[in-house]
Amino acid sequence: MEWREGGGDPAAARELFEEWRARSEADGDGGSEEGRALLWTRYISFELEDGGAERARAVAAAALAACPRNADVRAECVLAEVKLGDDERARAAFERALADLAADAEAARQLTEKVRRRGAYLSEQWFGGCLSFCRGWWFRQQRWWEQI
Repeated sequence: MEWREGGGDPAAARELFEEWRARSEADGDGGSEEGRALLWTRYISFELEDGGAERARAVAAAALAACPRNADVRAECVLAEVKLGDDERARAAFERALADLAADAEAARQLTEKVRRRGAYLSEQWFGGCLSFCRGWWFRQQRWWEQI
């Protein structure tokens, strides 16, 4: 992340995120929905990189409470579990998100597309960018997000 390149302090970055969170909760307004979603998704990514699984999951839970109907936040929470290597939790989070977004077909479509697209990107990262025949693409079972 950008703070790392500048020699930033993770504790200070975390403090800024928490200050923003406290102010937005106190004011009842954290800006536009897109702005709130962007901050929450960045906070989840930050904790995945620097805080580990427990912190990332705690932030994901707070993000879901703050933006329960946002497809970007939902997708980031699903993909956090993918990044953490827990396919069962990721699949359960995806199914829960689809159920919660059932009344909004467009949001459910966006969620599915984001998980499919970013899941494929993560697969490419995990396989180190090898050509498909090098990684045994034809012989491995598809991951659940490749089937949605």
